[in-house]
Amino acid sequence: NIDDETAATVLFKGMTAQYLLRHTHAIQPGDLIFVHSAAGGVGQILSRWATALGARVIGGTGTPPKRQAALDAGCIEVVDTSQPDWSDAFLRATGGEKARVVYDAVGKDTLLQSLDCAAPFGLVVNYGASSGKAPAIDPDLLNKKGCLFLTRPSVFPHNADLNRFRSNAVDLFDAVAKGHVTLEIGQRFALEDIAEAHRAAEERRASGAIVIIP
Repeated sequence: NIDDETAATVLFKGMTAQYLLRHTHAIQPGDLIFVHSAAGGVGQILSRWATALGARVIGGTGTPPKRQAALDAGCIEVVDTSQPDWSDAFLRATGGEKARVVYDAVGKDTLLQSLDCAAPFGLVVNYGASSGKAPAIDPDLLNKKGCLFLTRPSVFPHNADLNRFRSNAVDLFDAVAKGHVTLEIGQRFALEDIAEAHRAAEERRASGAIVIIP
């Protein structure tokens, strides 16, 4: 019961969200989490699925026009992470409460401030580098910021054998069937226009997923 566009849109991004929400940190009802790039493909899935699991989701977006897409994905507040003091804006949005988990797919431009958004003993998950490679972090800084945990996971080790892949995929498509995982298709491109599709992704012009039509 999954059409081709949904399968193409959801599979890789959804499997990424699945390990982040189930394995990197098992989301619990009431958890406050911060999701960078909340209007993007993985970010929308993370926000919707985490909300369905009972988390309170604050979203970050790099451009103001993407704010509504993040709100539509379940975020209760949205922070403009293109501003230099965005971590202060995050704390204002939460009334000073810090996040149990920060999901950071941006990397270079955001990781240091992401540490400022994590609660004591909280987890900062750097799972992407859309702005460039993340800076090296001195372990002493994690101590000073509240005995934080920092990890850099990826999808492939979480699906390294067929049984594990099938189990994770069943979990994902069960969430799709329940409506917990949906993803807006931001733009569609014909195969001959794939160069323009890459430019749209690199320039962060599209909210949601970009689909290539053969």
